[in-house]
Amino acid sequence: MSLRIALPLTALAATLTLGACSESDGDGLALPTQYEFESRFVAGESSVNYQGQICRHVLISALTQAVRDSDVISDPAYRGENIPYYDDTIVGARAEQSTQTTLGLDLPVPEGQDTLGELCGSKYLDQKFAGNDTVTDHRDWNTQFVGIEGEVSAEAYLRRLVREASTMAAQGTSAIGAPSYVSPEGLDYAQLIQKFLLGAVAFAQGTDDYLDDDVAGKGLLAAWEQDGDAPYAKLEHQVDEGYGYFGAARAYALRSDEVNRSGVVDDNNDGFIDLLAEHNFGASTNAAKRDVGSAAEARTDLTAAAFDNLLRLRALVSEAQTDLASMSESRAQQVRDARNAAVAAWEEAYAATVVHYINDTLADLAAIDAGGFDIADLAKHWSEMKGFALGLQFNPRSPLHELITPDTEPTRFARLHELLGDTPPCAAGVCSNDPQYRQDLLAARTLLGEAYGFAQANLEAW
Repeated sequence: MSLRIALPLTALAATLTLGACSESDGDGLALPTQYEFESRFVAGESSVNYQGQICRHVLISALTQAVRDSDVISDPAYRGENIPYYDDTIVGARAEQSTQTTLGLDLPVPEGQDTLGELCGSKYLDQKFAGNDTVTDHRDWNTQFVGIEGEVSAEAYLRRLVREASTMAAQGTSAIGAPSYVSPEGLDYAQLIQKFLLGAVAFAQGTDDYLDDDVAGKGLLAAWEQDGDAPYAKLEHQVDEGYGYFGAARAYALRSDEVNRSGVVDDNNDGFIDLLAEHNFGASTNAAKRDVGSAAEARTDLTAAAFDNLLRLRALVSEAQTDLASMSESRAQQVRDARNAAVAAWEEAYAATVVHYINDTLADLAAIDAGGFDIADLAKHWSEMKGFALGLQFNPRSPLHELITPDTEPTRFARLHELLGDTPPCAAGVCSNDPQYRQDLLAARTLLGEAYGFAQANLEAW
């Protein structure tokens, strides 16, 4: 990433304190070195706010953690109509749950973010799941979800996954010798649920709501006016919320890819991890992982493509101080171009991660014949592959929506999931290195390479 440099903690802290440090792009637009913008309405205050998005990232982690704990997930509540962490406001014991513990952090979290209740308030996952916040959805996710045979509703599929994980833990019917969340059919429910939620909540909301421009008053069509007495304009806040779902820390560009792949840094050296500024979530970590793992002869910079364009997008709307319709034609196009580039890089980070797990799955299947096979390894890698791949449909601008051939079904997305299937080649705890399935995975990898323009070297390296 062009801006990302490794700085000693003391130097980084000094950089963050300055806040106003910036450089100009080719159009004379002032770009800060981190995602921080001063308010146009309240002097001396930051106008950046995306706490709701960080709340939902943490709730995804909390539900994933619950699935991994057989005593917790076997509770009948996870087989009922109100799934903990997903349905309804976080209250009671869950409101007191430590965010530090939930995220496995070595350093504490500042007061006001240190419990789920304080971080989330009245927010929860179901509110923003694809199909439930329907104003901006480019498709009816309750009837037009695809990728799983027999499922047409994204939420029905999620609820089925949680219910099956709970039932398996309660009955003790997981794969022999594997964790309680790994099925004899080779599904890792913790990974599948987590990655699917990243697509159906974070990616769907980020790309089809907050950064979209197809519904009046929403996303990039929000008004340039102060949002109540908040220190930001409504349009600025929409961009921030999209940024929050991408999940990058404010100082993302000042860190190395090696740091950003896990991305938990006390940037200001105060002894706390500020979840709203110093913790990477979701796609921001995947982008860094794929950049690190790209081939020497075909290096990618997905981190820069995503962050730099999100930063530029925010700077463009903040400098314009007007809504998109009132901007000059050239400025409005710059806004859309920055959005398009950021969203494309975000999706490519996930698509490249699908390639990564295709490769891991192929290696796991080969181990069946070579020795050293572990169904838990296969289940983990296959479920991450499938979960991320399902999420790609939620971006209205995805190249996977295109038809394989003109005027002929299926779409690239539908074909991808025909090739990936709904489970790995396992039954009753026995898995096979099926030659046809290996060919299908290689065909899926090729399809992704063609759709996103990935170099062959990276299809093999990732």
